[in-house]
Amino acid sequence: TGLFLALQIAANHVQITYYFGILVLLVIIGVAIKAVQIGQSQKFIKASAALAIAAVLALLSNANLLWNTYEYGKYTTRGASELSIKPDGSSRDDIATEGLDRDYITNWSYGKGESFSFLIPNAKGGATGQIGDDPDLLKNVDPAMRATIAQSNRYWGNQPFTSGPVYMGAIVILCFLLGIFFVDRPIKWALLATALLTMALGWGKNLMWLTDFFLDYVPGYDKFRAVTIILSVTELVVPLLAFLFLKKAFDEPDFILENKKKFLAVSGGLVAMLLLFILAPQSFFDFLSESEKDLINSQMDGEQASDFLLYGQSLIEVRSGIFRADAVRSLLFILGGIAVIWLFAKQILKQHWALALLAVLILVDMWAVNKRYLHNEKDRGRYVKWEAADSKQSAFTASTADLSIMDLELNANPRVKDAVEAEAKRFRSENRSRSGRRLSEDLVNDARFGRLRFETNYRVLTLQNPFNDSRVSYFHKSVGGYHGAKLKRYQELIEFHISGEIGRLQNTLQSQPNREALRARMRSLDVINMLNTKYVIYNPQSPPLINDAAMGDAWFVSELRLVDNADEEILALEDLDVRNEAIVDKRYTDLVSTFEYRDDPQAAIAVAEHLPNYVKYIYESAHPQAVVFSEVHYDAGWKAYVDGEEQDHFRCNYVLRGMLVDAGSHEIEFKFEPENFHVAASLSTLVGIALLLLVVYAVYQRYVKREEEAEEWY
Repeated sequence: TGLFLALQIAANHVQITYYFGILVLLVIIGVAIKAVQIGQSQKFIKASAALAIAAVLALLSNANLLWNTYEYGKYTTRGASELSIKPDGSSRDDIATEGLDRDYITNWSYGKGESFSFLIPNAKGGATGQIGDDPDLLKNVDPAMRATIAQSNRYWGNQPFTSGPVYMGAIVILCFLLGIFFVDRPIKWALLATALLTMALGWGKNLMWLTDFFLDYVPGYDKFRAVTIILSVTELVVPLLAFLFLKKAFDEPDFILENKKKFLAVSGGLVAMLLLFILAPQSFFDFLSESEKDLINSQMDGEQASDFLLYGQSLIEVRSGIFRADAVRSLLFILGGIAVIWLFAKQILKQHWALALLAVLILVDMWAVNKRYLHNEKDRGRYVKWEAADSKQSAFTASTADLSIMDLELNANPRVKDAVEAEAKRFRSENRSRSGRRLSEDLVNDARFGRLRFETNYRVLTLQNPFNDSRVSYFHKSVGGYHGAKLKRYQELIEFHISGEIGRLQNTLQSQPNREALRARMRSLDVINMLNTKYVIYNPQSPPLINDAAMGDAWFVSELRLVDNADEEILALEDLDVRNEAIVDKRYTDLVSTFEYRDDPQAAIAVAEHLPNYVKYIYESAHPQAVVFSEVHYDAGWKAYVDGEEQDHFRCNYVLRGMLVDAGSHEIEFKFEPENFHVAASLSTLVGIALLLLVVYAVYQRYVKREEEAEEWY
């Protein structure tokens, strides 16, 4: 238990481990009840204590991973917000939790009707995609609607989009239902309870009272998004109970004939349900998403009502055909499974033949559905689902905008140009000698941009999906990019200010795309400018906008404006004069109260070295200065030093770093030195070694000394 729990945690998907804990808890409850019933309470307590020790060892062997994730999580979107308002000024009480917002957590929620995909893979059409991708589906569509239906989505569930259904297998569902009625081990109730609970939690906003209860009262549940991920646990326990039924059926073949009425009632009920779905699917399902129903209903009083009615009817017919085909498919597999189990019970089939037939049926069932989403079929000689290895040596090809940015930086700094070209030459030489083949230009550019990022510190913003795009971050230091656990304050800065500033810039590009109008607009975007946004990519195939108003790596301000709380701090950025003032929360009053501005035209500060965990600046001024650094403030690890002596710094402008620096010439350093990192790493190593030694001892006791196995009563 200790070893495999440690390995699961080390796989670093805390959300899955957390959901798996729900199953473990319910198993513990089920076994505890059985222990009390048969008078084995003392044995249960001893075993539980041993397993608890194993779990603690597993957790401690991953202390480095878990502790640092926990520390970081408090500062991210998975932690509580200090804000009490939304960007529109309204209260955020309706979405607030101690972690992620409710609407974000439940954005991907499985529909109640969509749960029939466990049994019928295309219960909601399968993956998001155009119906026209399968021309056979359009054969019976009214010619007047064929083009429109072809462009419609074949998925009609209410998730924003999906890459495919949660399908568990028709025979597996049959055996799961039989397991509910025939398996008599106490673990059955734990598996059944887990299956029902995780399915209901996967419904998310479609069963909000249960989701709200877990968000409000179950510790840690509000740290995870996309509640549909919990169905991975459903996909574990449903087959497990199904195979426990098969184990009982093959161990005790007579019990099926002894309980044939119950067997036929359960299996016959499932067959009858599928027959009803096949014969009258529209009696049970509407085959339209909520947004499609709203669209059609909104047009029923208009001039095109008949067209929209025909569209709706045609769409329903096509989708019901998709549904019916898979319902027939599942029915045939279920009938095959029932026949094999029944023939074995009647001793017409030997056990090995029955097992082989069931294995083949389940394999064919699952394989065929999996092949819909991952296969080696070709279209016009090219693989549809596979990429040639040599075509993806580099993740992205540098665009015109990317190459233009590089040229601008190299032409402005001969030293950087020499370093970048030397890196490209070295890369060509080393890799050509290894492979003997001509290197692609993409790979050489990867080397160039890698060195460019090391030698420079500008940032780039793309106007095309900036916070879900990864390509800019591949080539440059980016203002945007995607992360599942962004820093909370940076995400709030995006929502309150950056998105709005991007919108205003896009409007100017469309209405007044001349140099002076764009320069004026860029100068007004204080938040984007304080993030050192030197280039803006508005079209990847065109040179970027050069932002002369970017504030650079660090700058001096003449005023520190104190505010009372996070609400005031983020709202104050609306009228911030970023070149002359900084917004500071009053919690830092003791650090900034001594500041008195004195002008020094010769004062200067410049970055000398910039690494992910270390930044160095050279500073000179005849008078003390308030410095704003264009780096995100994170006090769970970043420490500031002036001439080697640690010095306090503070957060300003909601996300940036600020510091008061004395007069003179100084070397300012920021070092990432999380206090608990090395302690947790050492603890992980020591406990991990101890756990492995215990595993060796356990193997010795069991297989060398040949201790007897404990009686299985659960």
